[in-house]
Amino acid sequence: SLAHVASVIPLVVLLPITAAVGLRRMLQGALIRAGLTKIVSPIMVSRLAITTLFLGAVLMLDRWTSIPLPDGNVIASLAFVLGVASGAVHASIAAAHHLQHALDTVDEAATTHETITYRRMLSVYMPLALTSVIIMLGRPLVAFAIARSREPVLSLAAWPIVQGFLFIFTSLAHSYQEVVVARASTHPE
Repeated sequence: SLAHVASVIPLVVLLPITAAVGLRRMLQGALIRAGLTKIVSPIMVSRLAITTLFLGAVLMLDRWTSIPLPDGNVIASLAFVLGVASGAVHASIAAAHHLQHALDTVDEAATTHETITYRRMLSVYMPLALTSVIIMLGRPLVAFAIARSREPVLSLAAWPIVQGFLFIFTSLAHSYQEVVVARASTHPE
């Protein structure tokens, strides 16, 4: 059916997300481990900028031309993929440019550096992971409560917008978690 095709296209568009996120996080972790934490923020800003520029361009095309555009779910998927892919590309360029010196000194540091234990890593990471789990479990509970409150249709219509704003403001905290884990692994007790 047409509804089925409309829901499958965005999923197909989103397929590269996992690889791009994995590559970006791995390279950001290497940059953080090398003590180059200041490079991570511009990578995240470039993701936001590319997504915003793409959505702005689509908005201008929609308003000022008669070019037929895909459905909003496809445009949103493309914007998300472009942002994440640009972050992976930016991280790759930054890693290639900045990590060569760090890789040259790894052998020297490896002989004097104490390794972190799984217990120490879990003690740092578990509170951070639980924060994300609580946030993800809380959202459907809030939606459940909204559905049973006054004016549920209007409130549920506004809920995705509120979640979007929450994502914008909590994404900094989530990326900070990655920095904490990487810094904890470079500075064992």
